Amino acid sequence: SVTGVQTCALPIFKLGREAVDPLLAAMQSEEPELRVQLYEVVSRLQSERAVGYLLRPALSDAANNTGDPQRDISGVERCAASEAVIRIVGERPSRVDAEQFLLRRVQKLLAGEQTTILDNEGYGEIWQPDPETKLPVAKRFDGMTIAAIEAERLASELHRFVPENKQYRRLYLAARLEVAQLEAGLDSALPDDSP
Repeated sequence: SVTGVQTCALPIFKLGREAVDPLLAAMQSEEPELRVQLYEVVSRLQSERAVGYLLRPALSDAANNTGDPQRDISGVERCAASEAVIRIVGERPSRVDAEQFLLRRVQKLLAGEQTTILDNEGYGEIWQPDPETKLPVAKRFDGMTIAAIEAERLASELHRFVPENKQYRRLYLAARLEVAQLEAGLDSALPDDSP
């Protein structure tokens, strides 16, 4: 419930920006009810970084649903994401504006734009869902890898937002391959289970 979110989120609000990365990772959950609650929290934090993850659910078309209740966007989730976008940016963007925003963000991230604070050695943390527990965990990477991971996430959002666009599908696959190569090491072959 919204009251539960407000009560549980109070310590998160005190963390401010430090809470954003774990929340963005948690927003990748397959549980729609959790995503709805997270939209409320990131909007109250006024997280501009969250906008890229809110656009697809906010502007999704019910006609694009596949019948998978964990992946499809319900009316409740659509409304929560839309309200979160409006709270953060002041208005509900058009589908075209959202598409262009996501494309520009992916391109900037693939060019190496940083969204996290890096230490003196050029390393930082990014939160990702643990494959086994599905809970967000912090992982340490160099800045290039962090930017590529976030580019992959947003490219996935863009591809899922406009699935018929082949350019966006290629962009998403290229971002996935870049992340796999960076995680394996630039001098190493990609693992057999790579995208």
